[in-house]
Amino acid sequence: KVKEGFFFSEASAINAVAETDLPIFYIHGDADAFVPTSMVEELYDATKSYKEKWVVKGAEHGQAFTVDPETYEEKVRQFLTKTM
Repeated sequence: KVKEGFFFSEASAINAVAETDLPIFYIHGDADAFVPTSMVEELYDATKSYKEKWVVKGAEHGQAFTVDPETYEEKVRQFLTKTM
């Protein structure tokens, strides 16, 4: 609380994305058993700023690059080109 101004339990990703004006690129695996795909859908829907989403078929948590490195690099490059 002293360092960041809030307790971890008070943090809300939904509120944070709803308040930011920064562009956000959501990358999520459809085989993620740790974070359900429904959660990325909620975040995406709550985002008011420029946003893109890519759900990677067959990717588990944090494995989008491993599953499809070429598409990953191309999509990230395109997003950065649009937003930087």
